[in-house]
Amino acid sequence: MATYSDLNVIMENSPLHALAIQCQTWESEKISVITLMDKLQSLQHHLTVVHNRSAHINSPDEMQMLSYCSNLLSIQSSNALDAELKINLLLNHMMSQSSWVRCVTCSLLKNLWLKLDSTGKHFVVQTTILCKNLMLTLNDSLSKNSPRFDTCVCICLASLVMISSVAIRRLPSLRLSRPFVALSLATILDVLNYKFNDVKNPSSILIYRVAADGFYRLICVNNLWLEALNVTQCYQCIQAYRQAVTNHFQEINDDWTCCKLLTALDNDDVFTTFSSQPSILRTIVTDLSNALKPYKDGDLLELRWTILSILMRYAKSRLGNQISDWTKLDGSSYLKLISNGCCKEEQVKALKEFLVNLPSDNNDD
Repeated sequence: MATYSDLNVIMENSPLHALAIQCQTWESEKISVITLMDKLQSLQHHLTVVHNRSAHINSPDEMQMLSYCSNLLSIQSSNALDAELKINLLLNHMMSQSSWVRCVTCSLLKNLWLKLDSTGKHFVVQTTILCKNLMLTLNDSLSKNSPRFDTCVCICLASLVMISSVAIRRLPSLRLSRPFVALSLATILDVLNYKFNDVKNPSSILIYRVAADGFYRLICVNNLWLEALNVTQCYQCIQAYRQAVTNHFQEINDDWTCCKLLTALDNDDVFTTFSSQPSILRTIVTDLSNALKPYKDGDLLELRWTILSILMRYAKSRLGNQISDWTKLDGSSYLKLISNGCCKEEQVKALKEFLVNLPSDNNDD
């Protein structure tokens, strides 16, 4: 939650400065949810039409300011019944033409959801409905192809991930989470595979980063693959992830997003699941091998080591019980391949040759 010290650094000529002042006023007035949404829409309209002050807002600053707005004490709930009533009221504001109203609504909804009774018989249905509405709002915001709604996409993603990940921990069985977990993962992967008009735009990169972080937080839940996803959903997730890796390594090339995507695959449960689809895993490994270049200043070392970790996992899975080949992965030979991050040109070349010469998998297509 933002603090006033954070708000003081907002430039006076920014529309966020006007919003910061209004938030302090609304907090002292103990404003209601519906009144807040009406005033928020009017304020954004006034700044946009009358003063034309809505352009060039920094997305992280906007996210922080609107999150602060959604955390005003007067619009929170202290019990499950009040939270349900407010959630029902807010559902009508999720498709507002005001991007600020959408953002505050989607951020506030996660706060209200936390007050719902997780032991109630309708909790899974309530959670699934809320996740579906967040998905619809996210997709509609994406379809507008407008910088004004990029922040809304990020906030929808953050709320979707928070609700899904917390709900998993609250339920007595992972299987009960299947409806909303499958929906959330599919939505996140759709965003990671979304083709913006300008994929290098800072707002686009921020959306990809939020989606990658959300994917990592959800997919690494223990036994998620075995209980929260059925066979079809699991395969669809693997396919979409493979496409995301290809897109981000071949076209977008944001190191932070790539690193977070691969950190998910470097999880034991996730890698084991992907190993059941050798042709897909081989495609991912090929992308990673092609992406590995001799080190140059500015390269993200965390990404480099994550790539190396996955390549070594893959090599060991291929060698299996062929004991005579294990010496290639242990002792001095193994260390020479990846020592100091496999930064030198001759190391990179040797590692790629080693991967090409690995034994084929009997299950390869």
